[in-house]
Amino acid sequence: MDESRLQEIKWQLNQSQAVNEVMLIVFNTVGEPIQGLASLSDRLKRMISVLLDGMHKPDFKFDESLEAISAQVCCELNKSLTERNYPALTSEVQTMLTGQICSIPQKDNPIRTLVEDRVQQYFTVLLSDPKPLTKLEQVPAGLTPIKAELGLIGRKFISLVNYNRAIYGPFYADIIRKLLFSNGPPAGSLPQKTAQDSVSQD
Repeated sequence: MDESRLQEIKWQLNQSQAVNEVMLIVFNTVGEPIQGLASLSDRLKRMISVLLDGMHKPDFKFDESLEAISAQVCCELNKSLTERNYPALTSEVQTMLTGQICSIPQKDNPIRTLVEDRVQQYFTVLLSDPKPLTKLEQVPAGLTPIKAELGLIGRKFISLVNYNRAIYGPFYADIIRKLLFSNGPPAGSLPQKTAQDSVSQD
């Protein structure tokens, strides 16, 4: 199996999930004043993605990056709000927003758990549907912020699965699912004879 390609997919997926988690927190916390603002959503998404770039590297400081993201998010939100004659975020709301964003890495974080579950649903559909390419844009509720990214990652995933399924047999999808969504690093290799998986505001 081309493990390096699977690892790259996993890295891209983890970063996209983190972006989605921050976006969900932002839009759920601030609510109506920023709903439906595509330009703001795009700016926030680009900024968050840049600050999370390289998060798969061993020396990446996830906690520090989330703190920086929180500060930048609050700045962008206040700018957008005041430009449209809304009051800026109170210090209490900014503190709450920062706390929620910085708590993403914690075990059993509800937003993180939600996003991970929805992403697994998405890839499970791709694995089980006889025509997975028709399902690429059908993302579960809560994953709208990374719909485009999921489509690109999903297409790579389908290509990898189709190629390897013929080689490793009917168990390939189960093995891929375990590797893609395991907490630890992928297994070193697969047996030679055996083998066979998501969150803007909606």
